[in-house]
Amino acid sequence: MGVRKCFEMIYWWAMSRDFPDWIDPHRAAQGEREFSGRVPVTWLKRVEDLLDSPSADETIGFRLRVWNDPQGHVRLDLALDGAVPLTCQRTLDRFLHPIASQSDLTLVESEAELSTLPEDAEPKVCSEGRLQLVDLIEDEVLLQLPVVPVKPDSEPVVQAGDPPFEPEEPSSPFAALEQLKKR
Repeated sequence: MGVRKCFEMIYWWAMSRDFPDWIDPHRAAQGEREFSGRVPVTWLKRVEDLLDSPSADETIGFRLRVWNDPQGHVRLDLALDGAVPLTCQRTLDRFLHPIASQSDLTLVESEAELSTLPEDAEPKVCSEGRLQLVDLIEDEVLLQLPVVPVKPDSEPVVQAGDPPFEPEEPSSPFAALEQLKKR
């Protein structure tokens, strides 16, 4: 095992003490519990392949409030703040993409319950009776990633001697018929 991997495991063990790995959302809602901490981006396994050389010192901060609404639904207010390293598709440079989100989720135990929710509710299915906090954070980070990462201050790449791109006027099929008619 390399020194870096060993450091990441020690860092993970120390960080995991700030918040639980999972919660019982119904019990947490009864007590209107709040959880917060920082999650290393290396813990986000579904996101890791989309990132540019993530390290354990790059983290996503979170704050989660769990409560019951007047209709008895378990609600999750989740706020994320941080940045993830991406590769700019214009310049191929590494850059930090900001992650800042505020989500209001309504917990359901099965997809059958989705029809009982109001139209504007954003559902989160939790069929096991326990909610993995890192999985919840990972879902929200995935939603914040751009389809095509582009560094905000990058310019389009133009090679020397390339003429500037000018879109062509759309040609009408009737104009082509008119040309044939004139012959």
